[in-house]
Amino acid sequence: MLFVLVPALFGQERQEDVLSQADALIDQKRYTQAMNLLVPYMQNNPDNFDQAQRRIRRITQARNEYNKIVGDLVLEMEKPEPNNRLVLEMTNRLRDLDPERIAETQDIIKRIQEMALFKENQRELERIMNQGQELVDQGQYAEALRVYARGLTIYQDEFFRSGFGAAMENRVRQGINDLLSNVNAVNNSATALRNAVDDLENLSNQEASPQNLNAYRTAYNRLGAEMDRFTGLRDIYTGTDMAFREELATLRQNNPQGGDRNFLAFAVRLLEGHPGDTKSGMLGSFDVAWNREIPRARNLLDTKSRSVYIAAANDASRREYNAAGRRAELMGAYAEFPLDLELRWNRYDKGTGKPILFNQIVAAGEEANYLKFRALSATSPYWTTLSQLGIRFNAVQSRDTLALWREGGDAGELMQMEQAFTVTLRQLREEAQTLSETIQQETAGFQDMESQYPASGAEEYINGISAAARTLIGSITQQEGNSAVNRYTIANSQMESRVAAREAEFRQGAELLQGAQKENYLARYPTRAGVIFSRLEASLTADQQNLEALLGQYAQEPPEIAGNSRVSSLRSETQAMQSRLEAASLQRQGLAASAASLAQDAQRLRQDGDRYYAEAEAALARDDFTVARNRVGQAADAYFQSTEREDDEETWNKNAQVRLLDERITSRLNEDVLIRVAALLNQIRDAYYGSEFDRAEGLITQAQNIWKLTQPNPHSELVTWAAMIEAGARSSRSIPATAPLYTEMSQLLSEARKNYEEGRRFMTSSEVEGKRWLTTAQKNVEKVKLVYPLNEEAGVLALQIEREIDQSAFAASFEEKYRSAIRRNETGSGTVRIEALNDLRNLRAINPQYTNWAPLIRQAEINAGLRRPDPTAQDIAEARAIVNRVRPLVNAKDMSQMSTARTDLERAMNLDSNNQEAKNLYTEVARVVYRGNLTLDIEAERLYQQALTAVQQGNGVRALALINQIYARNPDYRYVQKMVVLEQRARSL
Repeated sequence: MLFVLVPALFGQERQEDVLSQADALIDQKRYTQAMNLLVPYMQNNPDNFDQAQRRIRRITQARNEYNKIVGDLVLEMEKPEPNNRLVLEMTNRLRDLDPERIAETQDIIKRIQEMALFKENQRELERIMNQGQELVDQGQYAEALRVYARGLTIYQDEFFRSGFGAAMENRVRQGINDLLSNVNAVNNSATALRNAVDDLENLSNQEASPQNLNAYRTAYNRLGAEMDRFTGLRDIYTGTDMAFREELATLRQNNPQGGDRNFLAFAVRLLEGHPGDTKSGMLGSFDVAWNREIPRARNLLDTKSRSVYIAAANDASRREYNAAGRRAELMGAYAEFPLDLELRWNRYDKGTGKPILFNQIVAAGEEANYLKFRALSATSPYWTTLSQLGIRFNAVQSRDTLALWREGGDAGELMQMEQAFTVTLRQLREEAQTLSETIQQETAGFQDMESQYPASGAEEYINGISAAARTLIGSITQQEGNSAVNRYTIANSQMESRVAAREAEFRQGAELLQGAQKENYLARYPTRAGVIFSRLEASLTADQQNLEALLGQYAQEPPEIAGNSRVSSLRSETQAMQSRLEAASLQRQGLAASAASLAQDAQRLRQDGDRYYAEAEAALARDDFTVARNRVGQAADAYFQSTEREDDEETWNKNAQVRLLDERITSRLNEDVLIRVAALLNQIRDAYYGSEFDRAEGLITQAQNIWKLTQPNPHSELVTWAAMIEAGARSSRSIPATAPLYTEMSQLLSEARKNYEEGRRFMTSSEVEGKRWLTTAQKNVEKVKLVYPLNEEAGVLALQIEREIDQSAFAASFEEKYRSAIRRNETGSGTVRIEALNDLRNLRAINPQYTNWAPLIRQAEINAGLRRPDPTAQDIAEARAIVNRVRPLVNAKDMSQMSTARTDLERAMNLDSNNQEAKNLYTEVARVVYRGNLTLDIEAERLYQQALTAVQQGNGVRALALINQIYARNPDYRYVQKMVVLEQRARSL
């Protein structure tokens, strides 16, 4: 802070005294008066200017030092944490340097001094608070209070010097005295409180018994007294705090500028500690001591009371209700100790806005504990009532009626005994249910509170007694259920025997109807089953009535028993027996109807089989093989279907007769096949050599189909003729009238022929015009040859046109065509050889005299496969040797050699097609070895039906496995027509 000095002007004084007066004023630090003398003196005495200037310099130096200290003071005060002691030293130095200027800055200096003092006192207070806190943490409460009491000197003198009035001063003096005089009492009380909790802890391991209860109560009463004493001492300090606060409010009202720079503000801080810190200050010392001991005591009491509760609950869970009853009496006593502690805690807690639980004010933060202890106290009487009910329940004894019944006891008497036992149990259960309902009503309020204070522990006690009551109810209900189980077990067992007998009868009938495995097939007996089903109807009705009566007893049971799992299971068994009988009755009706229907079907099918058999014999007699084979198959199927419905020996025998008739029919049919095929071979030969290839193809197909009726292997001659006819058809030189393009081709050939004739006519008169007509004819011919390259008319006409166009060149061309055809016929493929043969025939038509065409064409036909080669002498000899070797085998009709004989004879006929004896023996083999049977034996038929089902289900693998089983029974079955079709379908999957 800077100061500007303005000197005053004074009148003339004596100059010789001015300097001396100025020196005296400077020594007295009266700088303003000295300056008022020296300034005029310098103006009036310029010769003495230096002397006056030296004196002014002394004044300026003093004032500069003053200004410097003021500046330093300002800088120090601007610091976040100024040095208050230094501030006080600097303000005192200012008084010494320039007393005159102090008056000018008196207010500022005063405020600075007050602020510095306040901050220094704050630091002192903080040191006291920290030291006191350390002592509190160490448990040295008296020393802590003494340290806090040191702070009561801060501003105390200033307070009493301020004159606030006798009333306020007396009240403050009384408060200070109360605080200081009770320091030792507080320490003694805290020690006694700790000792009381220690004594309680020493008794914690003792068994909770009536003998130990008195000692425990004495220890708790001592603790309660010490809690009250400690609470009273705290009330003194709390009261002093309230008095100081009231006086502080008055002081602040009267002196708003004073703020907290007073004794009362610091004293309140000493009492209450730091804001929000419950462990600091004198009152915090109380709370620390309390919170170190009382929660420990509460936990000890909680553990003790809970141990009694757990023991009682365990006794009840083991059905030791005598022990549980004794513990229930102790439970109420031990439950009162922690509840009383909570009430004393509430008296200690001076806070406002404390919660109210069950119309009782509770210490803040102790709501959950109070709720837990009150719940234990409230539920204790119910344990006594529960134990009394449990004792009565344990006294009820039941007899093992099931064992007595199994040993031969009278079922009716034993069930009456169980009924009487149930009446007693039911009365107990109703009383226990009443107790459970009372518990639920009384504890409803606790459950509501528990939602506000979760995990308080009250729920454990509430649920504990509720669970114990439910357990007792469950035990009684279980015992009552056991009695019902005994009754119904006996009743169900009696009915089960009857139901099982009915089911056995039903199964017997069902098995006869549904069939049993017999020699690899399912045998059914619907007629015998029908007799059993008829007899079963009356017994089923009687047993169903008995079951309905038993189910009526189940329906009268109370829900607790009806809901018993074993009773419910027995009822389900009874219902199941009823359902079994109902199902048996319902199925009996259906199966009885099925039995009657199957028996009727079996009889009808036997009659159908007899009719078909007679018709087959009649058809065979008139050589009507088609009808005979059809009817014999129908007869076999009818007899088979009959045996599928009802196993009958007579029907089995009839099926065997059908197979004999089938063999007779097939044998006669085979003779007919041999005759008809022999006749067809002659017709085929004539049609082929007559170039009637279409007719030959029809005859060969007819012969092959007839041969397949009875023969398993292709006819050797039919195979040979089929190949020749196929080749002949491919070599056809005409266009069939039935061909799709017959009309178009005929028209082209006609046009070509006309153009050819016109060209020949013009060649004599105009060669150019003639060649134009011939070229047109040639184009038409090429169109025909494009579709029918072997057509004789088109081929010959093409050569004729070529010859007319250039006769000299044609001769050379003819020779080349001839040699090419010979070469291709000898070395080409089958199709090429046929084309070469066709070319030779066309060349022969153009020039019949060119060569000896007959042997040439014959060899070309052999090369093209259109004619058999003539046998050589060696072929004839080998064929004769084969016949001689095979003849004895065929005459002996040795079936095992027939397959080899057939193969050998086929070779002989291929070697020498003129060997008639080979053909005759071949026919004889066919007469001995044939197939064509339409029927399977019954077991094969069953396998066939299974395979057919597998095919219908798309299971080709199973179908083929079953088909192979059929062939294993008889290899000839592979030629039965329906087997052929079935195998084809199976292999296609």
